[in-house]
Amino acid sequence: MSREISEDFKNLISFFNNYSISKIVADVDYVTVISKVHKRYFVYLTVVGEITLLSKDTSLFPNIGESQNDYLKESASDIGNAIFSLINGSYKSANLMLRSSIETFLKGFNLDVYSDITTEKSLYKIFDTVKTLQFYQNEPQKQLFNLIHQKYIDLCAETHTASALNMAHITSMNYFPRFDKAKAVVISDTITQLINWYSSLIVLKYNQHFHKMHFKNKTNISSILSGNIKRIIQGIDQ
Repeated sequence: MSREISEDFKNLISFFNNYSISKIVADVDYVTVISKVHKRYFVYLTVVGEITLLSKDTSLFPNIGESQNDYLKESASDIGNAIFSLINGSYKSANLMLRSSIETFLKGFNLDVYSDITTEKSLYKIFDTVKTLQFYQNEPQKQLFNLIHQKYIDLCAETHTASALNMAHITSMNYFPRFDKAKAVVISDTITQLINWYSSLIVLKYNQHFHKMHFKNKTNISSILSGNIKRIIQGIDQ
């Protein structure tokens, strides 16, 4: 048995040495999917980076604490890990990371008004408490929260393997890299939606910070916001 394990390990190392995604990168559909998530991820990294920088300016309201920044940065990291999984065709792990991104985003975004959110173990209680916060009693914040909550429920179904449809059935490392257009598009759409919703909530809550951002960054961020959100943050039609 030990000889078989040793031989298999050699094969594994050989697989790593020769690992390449060059064949799937040649697929136009694959490039389209990755291009779409790249744009959104670039914008979200910009949002989080600007918020982190501007949090040092305590004249801007509401103030943003260091712990909030840490969780917001981790939400971006979670999405980055999801994109890496998407790139290689590990779709179930991508969903796991996207679910994690929702958890870390909610903690970072709401920590200033919900001090127990980082120690509360029940996600059910977190969602129930967050929806009662004053910020979410008005539109479009209320709808954005509900969309995030529903997406979290959907991702739980995926990651908890609710049915055979959610199972990956991976039995060998040489399954990767893989590109399944239908599954990749679903992941891409989820990433796009989450980043749009996160970014919208951030600019709504931290409107003063948004208007202090570099004009190029504001332009890039605005490019993914809905017309309604853009009107609100500009003080139009209120």
